Amino acid sequence: MSYNERTISYAKQRHANVVKTQERWSDSSGYSDSEVAEMGRVSSFIDGVHMTNGLGLFVGELRKLDKNLQFAANDTEYVALSAASGVNAVCSVLVYYAGDRYAMAEIKYGKVGVRNAASTPNKFAVLSRKINNEKYTQYREQFYMSASTDLHKAVKTFRRYAIPYAPYEIAQMTVRSTAHKVIEAKTKPRMAWHGARSEIRADNAFWDDVLRLYESGHKFSSPKVNAEFQKWVDAKREEREREAKAVHICAVEVLDDGGFSLTKVMDVNDDTAYKKLPPTSPMIVTQEGLPESMQQKLALLSMMEPNAYVEDVGVRTHDDWFYWVHIDGNEI
Repeated sequence: MSYNERTISYAKQRHANVVKTQERWSDSSGYSDSEVAEMGRVSSFIDGVHMTNGLGLFVGELRKLDKNLQFAANDTEYVALSAASGVNAVCSVLVYYAGDRYAMAEIKYGKVGVRNAASTPNKFAVLSRKINNEKYTQYREQFYMSASTDLHKAVKTFRRYAIPYAPYEIAQMTVRSTAHKVIEAKTKPRMAWHGARSEIRADNAFWDDVLRLYESGHKFSSPKVNAEFQKWVDAKREEREREAKAVHICAVEVLDDGGFSLTKVMDVNDDTAYKKLPPTSPMIVTQEGLPESMQQKLALLSMMEPNAYVEDVGVRTHDDWFYWVHIDGNEI
């Protein structure tokens, strides 16, 4: 929230909370003890606010200018004047008239703007939306600031730029919240149908109905959608075919004499279940006695990397003499 959008009620509420809880601040200003001494260790107490002596002088001069001016603490900037007494004094206040919602200006006293170590003098500063300091970008506080070591010059700056907000300005500042409400109302139906569509998409029964619609011959207006549905139909068909076909797994050991030891070890009936077969004595066959389909599978697997799976063929283990092979029921 920039200074010119800070409401008086916000500033007062925050200061009241700090005073009520006796919150113990660490020095937020970054001033050294010697710099604080320059600002005056005397704490002025004006409108229920402890402020540095320099700021108190500034406020006093403005009160002479207009006794109706009121001041609210800006608790985002303060100095710890006395750790022993626990007094913390603000070095910035918001200036307003009774009934104002927004501060017409903010005034400060201290090493404002770009600080340059101990060589930077204390200054009286005025911040106002009416000030445009082109040396800085509008995103920096200094863009809205005019500062001087001369108190009387600072008072003149205040008289020139501290102007209460006109109704149209307040309207411009607050219209955003109204615009958000309008946008929210306009988008409410859209959010409703987005939500309904999401619920529909999450329902498997809906997609089953749509798939049956496509399979019955319906064509959608988008060629891409038709192509994706065709992929779905093909995949579902392949899934049914695979589920209907049991896979038998056989352990194949290559023997030293060139023969083979074949043992059926497992049946995989679908994608969720498999069955270990009871122990049986292995079938010993010569290479000539090995079915041709088995020879082709073993030849292919022998060229694969260890543990590489070839669909409908099998797996070669990390050894050259042991394989897990898919077999048809009549192969062995």
